[in-house]
This record gives sequence, structure tokens and C-alpha cells, in this order.
Amino acid sequence: MNQAAAARIGPWADALSDRGHEVLILTSKEAGGTGDSRIKASRRGVPSNQSGLLSRFWQEFLLGRELVASLKRLPNDLDCVVITSPPFFMASMCCRAAFEMGVPFVFDVRDRYPDVLFQLGVLRPGGIIGRCLSYFERKIYQKARLVTTVTKSLQGHLSELTDADKVLHIPNGFDESLFSTDLLNTPKREKFTVVYHGRFSRLHDVEALRRTTLEVQLRKAEVRFLIIGPIPNSIREKDWGNTEFHGETPRKDIPGLLAPCHLGISLMKTNRATTVAFPAKVFEYLGAGLPVLASPEGEMTQILQSQDVGIVFSQPEPVAMTEALINLANDHPTYDRLSANVRAIRLEMDRRMSATRFVESLENLFLKKGARGSN
Repeated sequence: MNQAAAARIGPWADALSDRGHEVLILTSKEAGGTGDSRIKASRRGVPSNQSGLLSRFWQEFLLGRELVASLKRLPNDLDCVVITSPPFFMASMCCRAAFEMGVPFVFDVRDRYPDVLFQLGVLRPGGIIGRCLSYFERKIYQKARLVTTVTKSLQGHLSELTDADKVLHIPNGFDESLFSTDLLNTPKREKFTVVYHGRFSRLHDVEALRRTTLEVQLRKAEVRFLIIGPIPNSIREKDWGNTEFHGETPRKDIPGLLAPCHLGISLMKTNRATTVAFPAKVFEYLGAGLPVLASPEGEMTQILQSQDVGIVFSQPEPVAMTEALINLANDHPTYDRLSANVRAIRLEMDRRMSATRFVESLENLFLKKGARGSN
């Protein structure tokens, strides 16, 4: 599935299965037809990032209701339920169901909600909905057997709301089974190509990306852009300069599309939520051997800068980013240095390594607490 949740949880499920544990995956209808016997797909789809707040809550409620019903129909010998968020409202429904069933649960935080909604101005922290969601969030952390998250910054924030000893940093990464070392030998496109891969959420600065493509076109530079993934028609119909759109793409085909490009790009709006984020797409750029241009300033840019594998900006600034892109396209020694550094560190970012760490932590936790079995 082309979903951040699937990319993160899939390797965890595989690692659990590899160590002899019985795994069942309850998920959305997009996973139907995968042929994986462990998967039980819902009739409901993934809530849309483009929906309004009330519509999004309704979509989450419908999917959450189905997942809760499926969870409650399972045998009563479950040892643990692993729940990933977002979608937060849907995930909170599953947490409550697990608690009522008396089954320990692990809560995985990829983006911290409702704080993201507060930072985007979608909800007021002091409003009725905002206060309710914040209450749910605190209760979830307190009731969870283990809380996992994607960055050290988020780990620190969540540790302020619950017992710090049960908050674990499990970073994202790329999947080596898809992003193999052979990709590093892929011939590059003739024109210097900057690629964006993934979905556009409210956190991503789509307009800054579009304005950068127009700045490049204005300067008649030999730089091209490729966007892989779904994009709303209202956005795509605007002027995007020298940009090629590839649309929704099967996950297995994405590495082959990334590897011939020269540089990956990740632009997020500047707020507290994005400074502690590290999008999965950035790991996959690195897995395909690509240096990265990224903003805003935060944990992600600090790592890219310290490893010298990209160009970073404190905030998305189309004119400055255009200058940097044109300079890099013409500065072969600098580009070669960045690419060599990507090759040197990429295997440290294999998602399967962090999956093994997650499973080992889970096993140790249940051995200490006294699990009922191994499901």
C-alpha cells in the first residue's frame, strides 16, 4: 500500500512473523487483494487528507467502527494490539476497544495529533473538540503498555505526558527489500531531475514547491521536476513549469522511478509539528541513492546536514532553493560528494533493522510483565 502507516507497520509484522509470533493485520480496503493471509481488509478506505475536518472525522469514525468490530470478533487470547496513528480519531477508537477487552496495546505515533491540527490552525486547543482530543491523547499514552514514535524530538515531547521509560524511539527508514543496492547503479536522467514522491497533506508546502518549479523555468535552467503520487486536480491544473506528473504508482515501482533522478525534495510548512517530523519519503530518497533538499529547520534537516547528504533551509524559500538547485546541477564535485555520503550511510537507515529493534523491545517488555502467549 502507498501509505505511511503500511510502510512502517509492514516490516514490524514481518519481523514478528519471522520470530515465530502469530500476526493478524486489520487495515483499510486498500490492502484488499494483496494475497497476504495475515491481512483482514475493511470495507472502508483510508480517510482522505483533502477532506474537511468534519468529513475527515466521519471517515475515520466509519473505518474505526469497522476495525473495532473486527478486533472484538477475534479470539480472546490476544497478547497485544499494535495501533499506529494518524488517523488519530480512528486509532483512539481502537485503543479504547483494546482497553475494554483487557488486551495490552502499543500506540505508535507517526505525527502527533491533535497538536498537528492546532499548529495548522484547524482546531483551537481551548475549544471543545480540541480539549476532548487532547484528553484522549493523554489517556492513550497513560493506558498504553508501550508508546513508540519516529523521532527523538517527539520521544521527548511524549515523555512529558507519560512515563518516559515506556516511550521508545523507533525511526522510520527505507525497505531494503524494495530499495536494493542495485538501484545505486541506475543511469541518471539526461536532465538534472528533482523528484517529489508521496501524498500531499496539510503539512506539506505544496505552493513553495510549485513556485520553485516556476523560478527554475523563469531562469531557463536545465533542471526538471518529477512528482510521483496523487495530486488534487485543483492543484495540478496550475502552472508547474517543467514538471512531469507520474500519478498514483504501485509501491514496488517507486524505487525504479526515484533512482534515475538526481535529488529528492521534501518541503513542509514551518511550525512546531514539522520541526519534529522526519517524513518517510526522505528515507526512501536516501535508499534510492539520492541527496535531499529539505525544509524546515528541525530534526530532519539537522541529520541531513550533519551527515552532509543534502541541502537544507530553515524555511521553504523558492528563490533561494532555486539558486541552490541550479548551483548543484552545475557543480559536479559537490553533487558527487553528497551522493557518496548517501551511499556511505544508507544501510544504517534500513527499516528492517528498526523493525527488529521494535520486536526485541516488545518481547522484552512482555517477558518482564508476563505475557499470556505470543500473538
